[in-house]
Amino acid sequence: MRKIFFITISSFLLLSCGNTEYFEGIAIPARQSSRGDYGLVNLKGELVVDFFIDQKPSLMVDGVAHYKKNGEIIFINTEGKEIKTKFTETLHFNEEKALVRREDGKLAFIDKSFNEFIRLDDVESAGNFSEGLFKFKDEATGLWGFKDSNGSTVIKPNYNGVSAFSEGLALVHQIIDKEKQYGFVDQTGKIVFPLSLKYQNIGSFKNGYAIFERNDFKGVLNKNFEEVFKSDEWREIYPFSESYTTVEGNDREYGLIDTEGKYVIKTREKIPLRFYNGLSLFYNVSNRRGGFMDIERKVEIRPEFIEGLPFLSNGAWVKDGSQWAYIDKDGDDVKSATNLKIRNLFHEGFSESLFTRNSAINLDETIMATFYDFESMFGYFIDPDSGIMFDFNNTLKPEYFDELYKKFVDQDTYKSIALDENLIAALPAWEKRMDSYRLFESNLNFDKNFQFRLRHTFKNPIKSKKKEELSEINELQSIRLNLSLKNKARNKGSEIIDRISSSLQEKNFELIKESRNYKTLANKDKTKTFKISRNGNYLTIEIDIVSNTNANKN
Repeated sequence: MRKIFFITISSFLLLSCGNTEYFEGIAIPARQSSRGDYGLVNLKGELVVDFFIDQKPSLMVDGVAHYKKNGEIIFINTEGKEIKTKFTETLHFNEEKALVRREDGKLAFIDKSFNEFIRLDDVESAGNFSEGLFKFKDEATGLWGFKDSNGSTVIKPNYNGVSAFSEGLALVHQIIDKEKQYGFVDQTGKIVFPLSLKYQNIGSFKNGYAIFERNDFKGVLNKNFEEVFKSDEWREIYPFSESYTTVEGNDREYGLIDTEGKYVIKTREKIPLRFYNGLSLFYNVSNRRGGFMDIERKVEIRPEFIEGLPFLSNGAWVKDGSQWAYIDKDGDDVKSATNLKIRNLFHEGFSESLFTRNSAINLDETIMATFYDFESMFGYFIDPDSGIMFDFNNTLKPEYFDELYKKFVDQDTYKSIALDENLIAALPAWEKRMDSYRLFESNLNFDKNFQFRLRHTFKNPIKSKKKEELSEINELQSIRLNLSLKNKARNKGSEIIDRISSSLQEKNFELIKESRNYKTLANKDKTKTFKISRNGNYLTIEIDIVSNTNANKN
């Protein structure tokens, strides 16, 4: 019971006087029964979206929530209108923008009209906007930097990791000799706190302070990067909410300290303390219930709740028994909210983020792009109009294979194999196959997602008996392409087979036979048969070519 109550009470104080309203535009998923539809309620105890949603939505942020159905994102606004999209993933809206993953696997940002305004073509991962900038991971280097709302790089990707901007600064780190070095940069990319090994961990700045860990000490830095205080008596310091924050002592009990590190409440409480509109939740051991107290530890609302949210407006959501109620500062029910008869309030993620990050959402969440360049791979190898596997006539040209493989093999390797820059000369006299793996003793990289082995099989030996070049009289019988799926193409074998099949059918091929991991297609006159098979992350794609002589016989 104590643990359940603990994880539900975290939140974030924006202002400290009067009945301040916190986090406008936030609404929490709720349900009236264990099998009922979902709605959304705000922190004022008001129903924002009625109970009609058949899947649990996300937290509503900036007036927009979302859920996923059949792999596609559906957004919901404050009017209860559902906006269906083809996006496959999204982060919460923040600063009226949201990061999404498109149907093709690329990342993009959308506005409140759900229109794309930035597409991130060469980005492996990204996070949401914070203070006008968003972090991104460069696909080529694997390092992190920042871009602005035009998609322009403001801070070059030079770091192994970065945090979202907070109070004008971003925490960055580099890994040097297998150790993390932390520092801070401003919005121009200037390093304002040099990277060093001094701290084992540092948090982002919140309310003017950043929490650090050094050896056995936990402490606080100010904006001048001075150590304000530190102690080895604390297991953890939570981010400041204005002038106070919670500390967890080595005895695993909680207290409250001020900005000088002095105790306001000593470590005696069973749950962390956070004061909102002058009140904090507390836990009563004797009856295992929670109530509300002021900063003098005077009980203002007696402990009788098994769950609760802080006073983030003129009231607070609390659970007594099986139903949630909304109470005022006298502890009385606000009937309009309580009459909603809410059984489930799905606030745990919201509460955890408020407590640990001082924000309603985790601004350091990211989405990874899943895009792999199928079109380029298909166009280069397989497309009947342009692909190597349909380039039958040119295979008998002396320079064909040299031009084919030079772009995939470094110059020194190529020269060590190709005698006088002639790959055919390197083949045994009896060889009927031009096999890239036999030549180079490894698969070749098409890009970071596809490795390949290519094999051309001829009717007769490839090399002329008289000279080190292609035989003038020969016939290509088949071409086999083996694809090894890497990185973002990994585990996408079935999807890639389906895409190849669909693309070939658009090029007037017919599907003749298929199973889960195998497809056979042929062109209209049956002179070219195309076979695709899969074994895990390996695809075999083979085209058999019927000679003109055999075709005439048929």
